[in-house]
Amino acid sequence: MAARARNNWTIAATDAALVDAVSPPQGGSVLITDADHDRLTPDLREADSNLNTVQAAHRAIPARLPVAQVNPGQQDLDVQTT
Repeated sequence: MAARARNNWTIAATDAALVDAVSPPQGGSVLITDADHDRLTPDLREADSNLNTVQAAHRAIPARLPVAQVNPGQQDLDVQTT
């Protein structure tokens, strides 16, 4: 699933960006504000939203469909067992 792969890649990229942002220089300190966090994570929010949309569409597809609905006019043959 392309949406899941993109989401996983985006999580990894966002994690790397957040680690860089919160890693202080030797002997220093870092303060990350909500604005900083929001600036670093828009791609992640977009990928999560896209994944949720794709998964919802997937759940809406029935697991089983009648043959007539999948391929109108196709003849359903009986299976004989001996």
